[in-house]
Amino acid sequence: MSALLQVEDVELHEGLRVSVVYALKTLAERLGISKALGNSRQGKLALWQIMARLIGQGSCLGTVRMAASYGACDVLELESFNEDDLYANLVWLTDNQ
Repeated sequence: MSALLQVEDVELHEGLRVSVVYALKTLAERLGISKALGNSRQGKLALWQIMARLIGQGSCLGTVRMAASYGACDVLELESFNEDDLYANLVWLTDNQ
């Protein structure tokens, strides 16, 4: 006799929330933002900072943590980063306006 699956037997795990990052990436491509920023690491970090600001406001550390839970590095094909990288990216943006 086959056993039926019981609610108690099911474990739920929260996964990455990549859909919003993917949607914002697509929008940035259509609007030409991705092209303007370029495909370099700095350009991708700048794009993530824009996306993170749209998703929710916070500090650079919060933006790093948000990247992990939203799968930003996977969607943007970006190496992992920390808040110091984001501060340096703000300088890069200032120098490359």
